[in-house]
Order: sequence, then structure tokens, then C-alpha cells
Amino acid sequence: MMVSSQMSDISEIEKRQSSGKGLLADGGLSLSNMFSGEAPITVFTMSTVKNPKASDFHKRSFYMFFIDPYNFLRAFMLALWDIFLELRSKRRQRQRDVQPRLEHRGLKFAFIRAATTTIIRELSIYTLIGDMFAGIPSAYVTLFGYDEVAHHSGVEREDTLEVLRKLDQQFERLEAASRQAPRPYDFVILSDHGQSQGATFKQRYDITLEEYVEQLVAGKVKVGTTGAVAEHWSYLSAPLTDAIQGDQHQLSAKALRLAVKKKTSEGEVMLGPERDALEDKKKIAGEKEEAIVMASGNLGLIYFTDWKERMTLEQIDGAFPGLLQGLANHPGIGFVMVRSAEKGPLAIGADGVYFLEEDRFQGKNPLAYFGANAAAHLKRTDGFPHVADIMVNSFYDPVTDEVAAFEELVGSHGGLGGDQAHPFVLFPAAWELPEEEIVGAEHLNQVMRGWLDAVKKNNGNDGKD
Repeated sequence: MMVSSQMSDISEIEKRQSSGKGLLADGGLSLSNMFSGEAPITVFTMSTVKNPKASDFHKRSFYMFFIDPYNFLRAFMLALWDIFLELRSKRRQRQRDVQPRLEHRGLKFAFIRAATTTIIRELSIYTLIGDMFAGIPSAYVTLFGYDEVAHHSGVEREDTLEVLRKLDQQFERLEAASRQAPRPYDFVILSDHGQSQGATFKQRYDITLEEYVEQLVAGKVKVGTTGAVAEHWSYLSAPLTDAIQGDQHQLSAKALRLAVKKKTSEGEVMLGPERDALEDKKKIAGEKEEAIVMASGNLGLIYFTDWKERMTLEQIDGAFPGLLQGLANHPGIGFVMVRSAEKGPLAIGADGVYFLEEDRFQGKNPLAYFGANAAAHLKRTDGFPHVADIMVNSFYDPVTDEVAAFEELVGSHGGLGGDQAHPFVLFPAAWELPEEEIVGAEHLNQVMRGWLDAVKKNNGNDGKD
């Protein structure tokens, strides 16, 4: 079982998917990302973090940032302010009885928030500006502070929007730096997804999806979950893992390796519960749970491990009578997707079925409120080789604009329903867009590849993107 929030798994996923034609393959820089885009230079990138492809400058950038008194003091003061904002936000939400809200936003999360929204942001911008001054042809950097705060505070809460305002300031810094760079730069700002808000599944029904599945199978199989880790832990651990890969004789690297020794396993720094998650995965592999339930926002995935191939609807009904109907009938669930041996992929709701192969529905359309492209997305997902035996999507209420995450997050993404399905891209007005609507990450990748090719052509094919 692979989980895309664990660096070792991310590395393996990238190896399997690499084609040699990534967006950054032609001399680009991957900075603070999950995947590298096959860039020849990678910094704080999870998929290559244990074997970073970086110059001496990049290997030292982590230490150079913190050694500089101005950078250190600035980042430290900004982090303290962010800790204050988090504690104030938590208190105000309680005083005003803001709903939905999370109660587990303690001091620990305040420090995590400060690290993700301030320290990592400042370090990334510092490194990117240095590369711009060096004339890097192209770069892709992830600034994930808003995403993290929105998960825990809410999508449009006061402190969440403050994070967006601070991100706007970073774009101003980058524009100022570009005016001093040895070559011109164009900026593309991409939000590859939004977030949908709502009280969690557990908050609403006092039960987790895993527990509900366990009830429905009535002891016929052992139900477990696997070690999914919140993304912020990986984003925090990645720069440290990257930094300790430096020169074995470099004093600063040796000091850092010593400082994080107890949090390091097989060359990978694990600041959070990653080690426990790995143990959970080993435990599952050893005990062979017959059903594994996972969650990503308001999307749930159910795998039955006793079957070598993906189970069909007919097999599931035969082995676990009432499971599919019990899931589909729950008020917190909008639909479940399974594959029928006779009728192909189906989206099953409480009062209707959508036949994805035939693009028609019977009874009440279970996909009615999930967007015009919902059926196409599900049909594409059904074709993936490792798709879950059962995919579970929470309800979406178009009146309140709410979903119910299967994780303990009041702002979420991962499934269908609401603003999580509304990405945006800001790009130079002179660049061209295709006439047809851009649908899905694969299509957007093609559009961005076209932009890169056009820029190279306009620059005389000199590789300066």
C-alpha cells in the first residue's frame, strides 16, 4: 500500500510514472514540491529528497538562509506572529461558536502552522530568488500555507485569508527580483484545487468511515486503515532530509544530522507521526487485514486484500451482503463507485444509479450536484490499475455548500463536491488558451507544456523559459 504523503512512497510513485518528458526536464528547478517534474535540479522535493539533484549552492542554501542574521530574525519574528494569529483565531472561534471548527488546534499545531506558512515559505522564496539571479530557465515551487490553514481553520476565515494576503506579498517580492535578474521572467500562479468546507463525517454522525464499514461487514473480515500522514509533516521533514544529505564533513550538516538523529530513519527525517505510519503499514502487511479503509478529504477508499484483482459489485454483494447499500443509504454519503461485471462502472446513490459506461442514470441522478464533469472524472478514475474496490464520496449540499470529510479537517479536498473542484490559473495575458474547456490535470499539463514551447520559440529556442 502506497501513501502519497510519505516520501519513500512518493519516490517510488515518481519512478513508475516518469517518462523523461516532465515540465521541468529541460533545465528546470523543482523547489518545495511533492514530485520533481523530472527537473535536473531539485531542492526540498519529496520524491528526490534522499538523493537531491542539486548544485553546491542549493546544498548550502538551507544553511545560508539561517546563518544570515536578517533572514533568521525576519523569519523568526514572522513565525512568532503567525503563532499568535493561530492562538487568537482558535480563541475567537470558540468565543463566537464558529461552526464548523476543530477542537484539536493546540499549541503543537500553532508551531506547525508557523513552520509551514512562514519558515518554509521564506526559505522557498529565498532559494527561488537566488536561482532567478542565477538565470534559471524555469522553476516550479509550491507555496502550501493557505491550504494547510484552510484545512484546520476554514476556507474563508479571517486568519486563513490573512495567509493569502501574505502570499500576495511574495509575488510582489518575486516581481521585484525579476527586474534585477539577468533575463526576463513570466509568472504563472496555479491553484490546482480549491477546498470545500463542512463539519466532518465523525462530527456529524459520531462514527468514522472505518468504523461504519466495520459495522456493515459484521465481523466477516478484519477492517483496518493504513498510515496516512498529514501532508504538512512531509513538507516540514523534506527540507531537513534534503539538508542532511550534504557533505559528510561539512560542520553545519554534521550538526544538523546530530540534532535530528532521533527523528531520522534510513536517511529520512520524520518529524511527525511518519514513523508510526510506517509501523502501521508493516503491521497491516503482517496481519493481513482483509479490508483497508483510507480517506482523502471527503473521498473514502476501500480495498479488500484477500482478492488479487479488483472486486466487482457482484463479488462484493456475494461476500458482504448489504455493504454497498448500507454505504449508499447513509445520509453522509453521496454515492459509491464500484465496477459491475455486467454493467461496467457504476455510481450508486441512495435513490439512483449512474451507469458511467453508458452515460445515463436510473432513478435520481446521484451525480446531480457534483459538477458537469463528475461522470467523466469517475470514468477516468475507474480505468486506473490500482483503483479501490469501493470509492466512497460524501454528500454535497448545494444550499450550504458543504461536504463531510472522512478526515478530521473542516476544509478538505480529494473528492467531488463544492469549491474543491474549482482550480484557477493566472498567466500572462498574451499567452494563448485552447478553445475547449480545460478539464483535469492531464489537460492542464498539456496546456502548460504548450506555453513552455511557445516561450522557448519566442526566445530563439535558447531554452530560457
